[in-house]
Amino acid sequence: MVDAESEESLQLGASLLGIDPVELRHGLISRIMQSKAGAMGTIIRQVSEIY
Repeated sequence: MVDAESEESLQLGASLLGIDPVELRHGLISRIMQSKAGAMGTIIRQVSEIY
């Protein structure tokens, strides 16, 4: 989760990169795994644990 105090920085970073802030948030707090089962694979988005 992105801290509420960092929301403005997240918005600014997304603006500078030219991407959607929601996608940047997901990119910062999750990882994407892909299984290769035959011709079609499955994409799994997993939220990283916070320590």
